[in-house]
Amino acid sequence: MLDEQNRPIVSNFNGDRNRLLHTDSDRLMIDDEEYMIVQHTSELTGWTTYMLTPVRHLTNGMSTVQAGIVVAGIIGIMIFLVSSYFLSTFITKPITRLTKTMREAGEGVLAQNPVIPSTNEINELNQTYNQLAAETNYLVQMVYEKELLKNRTELKALQAQIHPHFLFNTLDALYWSLDEKEEEELANVVLAMSELFRYTITKENEEEWVMIKDELAHIERYMEIMRMRFGDRLNWEKEVDFQWLDAKIPKLMIQPIVENAILHGGAGNVVGPCHVTVNIEKTELENRLRISVIDNGPGMNQEMLAHVNSLMSGYHKNKRGSGLALYNVQKRLNLFFEEKEYQPIVIESEEKKGTRVSFEIPIRS
Repeated sequence: MLDEQNRPIVSNFNGDRNRLLHTDSDRLMIDDEEYMIVQHTSELTGWTTYMLTPVRHLTNGMSTVQAGIVVAGIIGIMIFLVSSYFLSTFITKPITRLTKTMREAGEGVLAQNPVIPSTNEINELNQTYNQLAAETNYLVQMVYEKELLKNRTELKALQAQIHPHFLFNTLDALYWSLDEKEEEELANVVLAMSELFRYTITKENEEEWVMIKDELAHIERYMEIMRMRFGDRLNWEKEVDFQWLDAKIPKLMIQPIVENAILHGGAGNVVGPCHVTVNIEKTELENRLRISVIDNGPGMNQEMLAHVNSLMSGYHKNKRGSGLALYNVQKRLNLFFEEKEYQPIVIESEEKKGTRVSFEIPIRS
């Protein structure tokens, strides 16, 4: 410690004081040892304090700190690399596997992608792909089965083509044979049967839609054949405005209901006369026709009516009976028309008062 005139007050420095006072550096070499100089002058007393500290004392333990920093850096780098690897594996591996699976799907192999732990987004993407693959595989299987069924059906159709041709030739030969023998009544029945089969058997290139007058003519031929069984006690009439005769309906929509009325509601279940009426009229709704088949048969009670409705709904479609014909007509209504376009089959019946079966379809010309 020195006063204002740089005279020592307290000192344990044994070296050259002038070197200390005249150095501009904060370090000083004394006896081959480097010292760090720290000085401070008091504003109150004007005294100056000089502190010399060996640099080796200041840097003592620095190597340990440096070694610790290096080791910590190495450990940090290792932790970073390991974390980066696991993080990239956790995210990129599912994406890589999904990409590989989707590439295979592009080659026609729609395999399910295994579900492995990953982020919610990747899991959702994986589940969406698996659902898409499952639905696509289902559709492919359905298309394959339908194509196989189509091929089998076409084969059977080709195999069966000879049968209608043979049937028509046989009926024609029978008709001419009966005509030569002047069996006019039987000849007319055979002719009606031949025309009935020609109308019923639809060829691949023929239209499924026919005019109402064609359907009524088909019913007339059917009635002519049924009179061989029931005789004169079976009769029918048609109530239709002339303007609706050219309207088009799907083929065989009325005749099955007439057949059902004869066999199950009229001549088949009563001893007396059987009368069937086919009524075709325009409804209150615009552009819609109501087609009704009415018989004077024994009718049905509510329990029987519910049973027939269940048969028509298809609950027992494997069974034979009045519900089967109605079920088939109802099924064809569903196929040919949109739900809002038509009214399904409605059955109205009362014991000993007959039965009325009706449905409504749009008018088409």
